[in-house]
Amino acid sequence: MAKTMKTERKLNRLLSAAGIILVVLSIMLMSVLSVPAAETSGSLTLRCVFSVEGGERVLSNDEYSLAKIADATITDSSVTYMTLERFMNYDCDWQNTAASKMNEKAKALAYYCEKNSYYTASAVTGKNGELKFDDLEIGLYLVARTKTDSRNKDFVTDPLLVFIPEQVNGEVIYDVVSTPKYSYFSPGNPDDPHTPNTPSDSTLPQTGQLMWPITVMAVLGCFLILGGSALLRKEGSNEKKAR
Repeated sequence: MAKTMKTERKLNRLLSAAGIILVVLSIMLMSVLSVPAAETSGSLTLRCVFSVEGGERVLSNDEYSLAKIADATITDSSVTYMTLERFMNYDCDWQNTAASKMNEKAKALAYYCEKNSYYTASAVTGKNGELKFDDLEIGLYLVARTKTDSRNKDFVTDPLLVFIPEQVNGEVIYDVVSTPKYSYFSPGNPDDPHTPNTPSDSTLPQTGQLMWPITVMAVLGCFLILGGSALLRKEGSNEKKAR
């Protein structure tokens, strides 16, 4: 009799333990699968054109270089940026810094990167005035024009800081498209028009995991826990009666 009760006690404990394990696994899987899949790389396309009356002036054959300034971390569709060690003197709350301050930092960073040879990639605009940097790790990048074609000397542009990914109206965009702002200075034409940035139409990919197996595991775990508890109560009652 005592041996049978010990066996039942072990069985009840095993059932309870199995139920707890299933519930914990279900919770862990839910927390993992509920987070959207985040990419680790993106791209940057520069569209280098200047609006003129009746159309656009394409700025081809100019070289642009870039340097990564900060790493990006994505959590639940929110993006945070951490400045790299070599650029800590320029560190700030990048996402909440005023545009004018960002412009100042971009100019200072451009001088610093050129002086220390920190640019990691360069590309030249094509006949359509566009260039593209592919397979960029997510982060904050400085982009600056490092060589200017003789035909484009009158078109001045400042360095710019670009977020990859960028967030637009709640969307996280990995393939970023940017149009630098240019100023055209020549005798008799001191105008300084600007072209706004144009984001690409890309969204954060979502996972397509099936959730019903996790629900089944959680329910089964709860039943095992309840069953084990009921058996333990029954066992305690039987022990009292036996006494």
